[in-house]
Formats: sequence, C-alpha cells, structure tokens
Amino acid sequence: IAVDDGSTDNSLNMLNKLAADCTDLHVHSIPNSGSAAAPRNFGLERARGRYVFFLDADDKFSPNALSRLTEVADSTGSGVVLGKMGLFGEKRAGNVPSTAFGKTLFAVDFIDSKAHSTLGAWKLFRRSILMDHDIRFPLGYKIGEDQPFTMKAYLHSPHISILADQVYYWLRGRDDGTNITATGQ
Repeated sequence: IAVDDGSTDNSLNMLNKLAADCTDLHVHSIPNSGSAAAPRNFGLERARGRYVFFLDADDKFSPNALSRLTEVADSTGSGVVLGKMGLFGEKRAGNVPSTAFGKTLFAVDFIDSKAHSTLGAWKLFRRSILMDHDIRFPLGYKIGEDQPFTMKAYLHSPHISILADQVYYWLRGRDDGTNITATGQ
C-alpha cells in the first residue's frame, strides 16, 4: 500500500505507473496532512496482511529485508521485529538508533533488550496487535508521532526480536537540514 500525502513532485504519477504493472500494489492519495500520522493510519486501515512495515518515501530496504523480518516474526511469535538501521546519502553521521542493535536477539523483553531506545516506526509490526488494541499514530504531531505508536506496540507484544546481523533499513541522511525530523515539534 502506497499513500501519497499530497506530494508536489511526480511521486503520485510514478506510483501509479508502478501499480499498473504490479497487481499487488495499491496506490492512494490524500491531501497533505503535515505529518506522517495520517498517511500511515490511512494505509494501516487498508492493510490486510499479517504484518505491516512503514517505509518512508526517502528511505529504502536492503534486499530481502522484509522476507527475513517476517521469517523471524513467524518463527518466534514476536509482535515487533526490529532490523538494524543504517544511513545513506549526503550526511554520513547522524541519529541512527544503535543502542538496541549490539547483537541479534529472539523473543526478548523490550526493556532488557534496549529496544525502548528506538521508538521510530521503522519496524515490522504484527497487524493483529495493532488492530486488536486500536494502536494508531496520534494526529496533531509535526514529528514524534511514531514514539507513542511504537511504545504501545511494544507494550502489547508478547515479546520482540532484534536483527543486528546486517542493515535492513536505510535512512536517508541530508546535510541541508531538509529532513522533517531536523525541525522542532
């Protein structure tokens, strides 16, 4: 599911072209909401799979990342699976969460594992936990909407797993400060 949040570039056209050749890609467009909460909630309401993962438009997955994350979720019963993150682009140093990624851990507590040190939404979530407990991104936040969402998912998870063996999710770094998270709340 791709949700275009009122983009002003050619993103929607590109998504529609991709969807024309891909029967399992569903493209939606909503008016610009000013934060990631509304488009993420919109996509979550339309999701039907066992798991969801929120991929930001300027970030990317490593090859086979989703298949490895879902394999671990299936084999461990974890409600949330974290994959190690890396930074790409112009900026080489930044705020990429690293505390929780010292080693790979399966079916562990989110406190002891230090998963609580990373509250971004860049994780695999078991959709049934989100739906059964009505976990959604709170509206009205310019940034930081992922923190209460992720904490609630951790609290309702039987346990979590952490994959630290490679980078699974690449965050785009920018020297020019155009990343929305570089601004204040």
